[in-house]
Amino acid sequence: MAGLTHLEQLGTRSDPGRDPAQRTIATVYLGLVPTMSDPELPEHATWSPVDRLRRLAFDHDHVVADAVERLRGKLSYTNLGFALMPGEFTIAELRDAYVAALGREVAPTNLQRVLTRRGQLVATGELTPAGARAGGPPAVSGSATVTSW
Repeated sequence: MAGLTHLEQLGTRSDPGRDPAQRTIATVYLGLVPTMSDPELPEHATWSPVDRLRRLAFDHDHVVADAVERLRGKLSYTNLGFALMPGEFTIAELRDAYVAALGREVAPTNLQRVLTRRGQLVATGELTPAGARAGGPPAVSGSATVTSW
């Protein structure tokens, strides 16, 4: 898929009862695209917030829950959050991606402090135009070299 910035295999599902019509084996992947991208989707597919999904067929609710748990876990100890971002971004934009992925509030100063301490943020020296947020214009950051997860 064009625009894919991270892909990892989560596992294989082979429970004989997962599909009542026939024996179905599935390999499950977690794939990420930057939040600002708009990749082409197959016909009849749409983007939906994970917390607003309707009941899914077969064992797909469990598949989604496992993928969300994996993403949330990896956000705490890797730089996987950068896979959700374009090459340059503000801390506020990165924070918004973490909030959406984690489903809870994240303090931007704490996020910046942790990622800076890890050597995972590189300041570009640029400022974005002042927007709707209070305070001065946000500084633009970029990710350091993103390593394999």
